[in-house]
Amino acid sequence: MDAKRICSDLKRQIEDGHIKRANVHSVFNRAINLMYNHKIISILNDEEMMGPMTIVVDNKKLKELHIRQNDEVRFNEEKINFSNSEEVIFLQNCEPFNLSPNFSYTKDSVKNILSKLDTMEDTLYKLGNLDGIGSCIFNTSICKRKDRVLDEYSKFILPRIKIFLDACRDVDIQRISRITNQIIGFGPGLTPSTDDFLLGVIISFIYLDKHFDLKMERFNRALVEDIENKTTLLSENLLYWAAKGKVGLPIKNVILSILSKNNEAKLKDNLKNLLKVGGTSGTDISCGIYVAFKIIVENGGVL
Repeated sequence: MDAKRICSDLKRQIEDGHIKRANVHSVFNRAINLMYNHKIISILNDEEMMGPMTIVVDNKKLKELHIRQNDEVRFNEEKINFSNSEEVIFLQNCEPFNLSPNFSYTKDSVKNILSKLDTMEDTLYKLGNLDGIGSCIFNTSICKRKDRVLDEYSKFILPRIKIFLDACRDVDIQRISRITNQIIGFGPGLTPSTDDFLLGVIISFIYLDKHFDLKMERFNRALVEDIENKTTLLSENLLYWAAKGKVGLPIKNVILSILSKNNEAKLKDNLKNLLKVGGTSGTDISCGIYVAFKIIVENGGVL
């Protein structure tokens, strides 16, 4: 099968010979995850899911391929071979895509950004899957709406989420690091809800730092400095890349819609696309974006 698109970071590492072998970590209908040196490469069948270290292929049902967990995988510039099957992914004609942060946009006013955050809260409440971290966020002072019913998981994690929000407001580096380690990894799935939420916070702070010139480098590092082996391998990798400003295109599009001079209809469209990602993942990431923006922008872009 042919690869359609490939992350430019991954393409460079393959061409430089840094990635030669891997093993199949997990197989799903929409994704095959490969593991090498505690890192993850994802083969996807959906361009909307493109993110760090991903390859998009032209195949709709990846789970039906004869690829099994722990199979050895070999890479070169032209193709990817799977040791226990005849499946081959050809790389010659695939298009590279760059996930580096985009800071080249026309800045919107604080007033307009706050208006768009109101739109974001309303859309999250009406269209989001709040079964993850969302119900917690709608039970904090950060939101205007506060009538979500909490399940047992949410009741357990909510006090820690509130401590996390307070630490962010206070720019308390030590407390941020400590509470991050207390909430990471909570929730089901390959990317637990709190991790998706943290990813949204991390990437938002990177853009907000640049937008308002906040000098938040130490603050951002505190969010990810001690997460190794604290959560799933896939989630750990996504947080690692987020700390470098590299996230999937649906996430980047939402953030740029908030910060740049776009109308609110554009924000709604981009947010709806992000909300489609995963079960609760898109909503959980969106909640992280919303929280980070509210904390900074309501303070006039000053820490």
